[in-house]
Amino acid sequence: MEADKADVAKSALAKAKERGVKFLLPSDDVIAMPVKTDKLDKKGKPVIDYQNVRVNTDMNCPEDAAGGGAAEAAHDWGRRHGFGI
Repeated sequence: MEADKADVAKSALAKAKERGVKFLLPSDDVIAMPVKTDKLDKKGKPVIDYQNVRVNTDMNCPEDAAGGGAAEAAHDWGRRHGFGI
């Protein structure tokens, strides 16, 4: 979690507790190594390819990997390439 989002997380947990709702958090994350390509998308932005897509159960993202915001892209890449994650 980003440090600047701690208040949002605490607020969500407090609201869940007030309402008697069980707040479930993931215990893993999908991470991948971002690799620059020479390609551009339809809007002219650089295309990033994701390699070594894997599930990380440590919650500390390794230096060579991207998680969090990139996790969805890594997940999509993995599905497109038959990894089934």
